[in-house]
Amino acid sequence: MSNESLDRFEEFLPVFQNRQDLVEKTAAQIQKDFAKAGIELVFEKGQLTYQTLEKEMLPHLSNFLYKNPLKLKAIIYIIDLEEGWQQRKPVDVKLENYLVYEIIRREFLKVLIKEKFSR
Repeated sequence: MSNESLDRFEEFLPVFQNRQDLVEKTAAQIQKDFAKAGIELVFEKGQLTYQTLEKEMLPHLSNFLYKNPLKLKAIIYIIDLEEGWQQRKPVDVKLENYLVYEIIRREFLKVLIKEKFSR
């Protein structure tokens, strides 16, 4: 699975939701990276989904986008989002929702890479 095959949301979401073990590892990676920036994320108990991750991350990221750009830059650096991520945002999607997508997608790719090379 290439990075390009996960570039569009409609292609990414089924792959992401298909393996609960990878969703859980992605959630743990997100928590780890946010903790490096001093932010504690607590995801709902039970089966994790894209929506549960988004629900917890969205208020933090909205705040950083509009009120704390230095914290946002720190998160983007720690997570290692690709330059130009904003330019790929579809016009009909809010910036904060697209940022959540980009972060989950990037953290998922980290998990996939770890899985591939840990065998």
